[in-house]
Amino acid sequence: MPFKNIEDKLRWNKQWREKNAAHFKQYMKQYNRKRDARIKLTVMLHYGGSPPRCACCGEEHIEFLTIDHINGRGNTHKKRLGLTGRGFYEWLIKNKFPTGFRVLCYNCNLSVGHLGYCPHERGKPKELTFISTVS
Repeated sequence: MPFKNIEDKLRWNKQWREKNAAHFKQYMKQYNRKRDARIKLTVMLHYGGSPPRCACCGEEHIEFLTIDHINGRGNTHKKRLGLTGRGFYEWLIKNKFPTGFRVLCYNCNLSVGHLGYCPHERGKPKELTFISTVS
């Protein structure tokens, strides 16, 4: 269906989306999931090798993998950029994969962030000593 100008095409597109809202919403959900998966895979392959794996424990399930700031301060960096998730992965791609990042699984990343080490690392304490706050 030829359009005489861009305004006619935009008007038709808007009417179609409104008329087919449920279909369009489902289509966009699938499209966004595929796009997000492609972007994440691109970043994971660059920082984690092929296949991507956790630099600490070797986990290969991409659903469990994330990017770690090697020198810490990841939350501060992401807040300064105002980015999380796909936005942060897009930033890494746009900035030509800067150094200082690695792939870790969520468990190892959480351990490093909260404990300062990962239990998978050799020579680190396996048990935590909890200090009682009750006197």
